[in-house]
Amino acid sequence: MKEKNTNRLFFALYFFFWAAENCLGPYLGVYYKAIGLTGMKIGIVNGAFSVAVIVASLLIGAVGDKLGNTKRLLLFLLAGMIAGTAFLFVSRTFTLILIAVSLYGFSGSPVNGIADKILMDHLQDKPESFGVYRLGGTIGAGIGIIAAGLLITVSHFSFLFYFYWLSLLICFTYTLRIPVTENDRGMEKSRWSDYIIIVKNKSFIPIYITMMIWGFTEVGSSSFQALHIVACGFKSSYTSVFVTFSLIGEGIGFVLIPHLMNKIKWKHLLAFTFLLQFFKIGTMTLLRVLPLPVVIFFQFTGGGAFAIIYSIITQAISASYPSKVSCSAQTLKLVANKGIGLSCGSLMFGYLYENYSLTVGYGILTVISIVFAVFLFLSSRRGKDGSRTPHEACEEM
Repeated sequence: MKEKNTNRLFFALYFFFWAAENCLGPYLGVYYKAIGLTGMKIGIVNGAFSVAVIVASLLIGAVGDKLGNTKRLLLFLLAGMIAGTAFLFVSRTFTLILIAVSLYGFSGSPVNGIADKILMDHLQDKPESFGVYRLGGTIGAGIGIIAAGLLITVSHFSFLFYFYWLSLLICFTYTLRIPVTENDRGMEKSRWSDYIIIVKNKSFIPIYITMMIWGFTEVGSSSFQALHIVACGFKSSYTSVFVTFSLIGEGIGFVLIPHLMNKIKWKHLLAFTFLLQFFKIGTMTLLRVLPLPVVIFFQFTGGGAFAIIYSIITQAISASYPSKVSCSAQTLKLVANKGIGLSCGSLMFGYLYENYSLTVGYGILTVISIVFAVFLFLSSRRGKDGSRTPHEACEEM
């Protein structure tokens, strides 16, 4: 299969995966309530989902490295997502719902990391173009949100599940067509002792601490955002406006990242992403007093920041680790970002929401963002690495 056609398959894979996730995911809380779960039980279900996400991100990457066939594993996970949500759709007892949600979370959480690993294997000669194909996910996410808004008015929840399953089946079909790379065919199978390579690598702390802090600051764009918007005197519908402009910025960011990496050193770009995050979170802190167009503009630029940091970190992991542990290294970024960073941020925001104000939380995130931006910039100035991309940096070692 021609390389150009192969890479288009990845665009479609990300597109249909995120179309499915963004159609169903945002409405699961409402769905749980509609089928009779109490607030406490919904909290337990969400907790089970989070545990499944962390366990899967740690375990599935290691399984992929040991199997040496990440494409087959990806197909298995997509099938697991369909099975988990189908089980959820027909379950009505609390125990069965817990099992269904755990299967769904366990199957779905490693998909992006494994897809990133396979894509980077196909982009060995031009890793900086990763964002162009990952853009498919951003467009798919937008389509999923629009589809959900239309379908929920027609059928309540049934059509959301139908759209989800159809999108994942199409995603499964495109994944089947992706050829196995030479890395997978001739890859040395990992041993458990090999995983010390990930921790001992000098890139371990910079990569995963950066993703952890990013996840912590991203809590301001999670479910707490709607609560903060309402508390500031706006309609909850403004949440959709902010999310939409953030997705537009994210899409543009994925398009621009190859050009930016040709002009600006990658470590400077990382610092720039946290500067954009500072403005995104900072304007939310001052939502009560700032003009709405100003806030919307910085939600837009903040979305672009996510595209930049995700592309750079994915390339840095690909460049830093050998193939036999690359699957684990890619899924580990999700543990750092969502499993640790976002979870800790959610705990902090939950406490502040109950006892103080979310504005205090946004203020804390604003300070963390600018401090880390300055730290990254000063660190890049002190370092001797003049490379523009992570792969160039590894070649110069």
